[in-house]
Amino acid sequence: MIKNIFEGTKEVLTELTSGMTEVCQDISVKIEGFEVRLMGTYEEIEAYEKSKEIVEETTK
Repeated sequence: MIKNIFEGTKEVLTELTSGMTEVCQDISVKIEGFEVRLMGTYEEIEAYEKSKEIVEETTK
């Protein structure tokens, strides 16, 4: 009986672990996409960098 309980527990833990792995991978993919969206397009990043340089030059 105890052996059956341990086998059942092992089975449940295996399912939980695989489910958690899938969820973590999904979250990771979503975060990567969110980070890319926060950065913006290449043109937006270039414009931001250029405007930052101009501000630094004018404050010198």
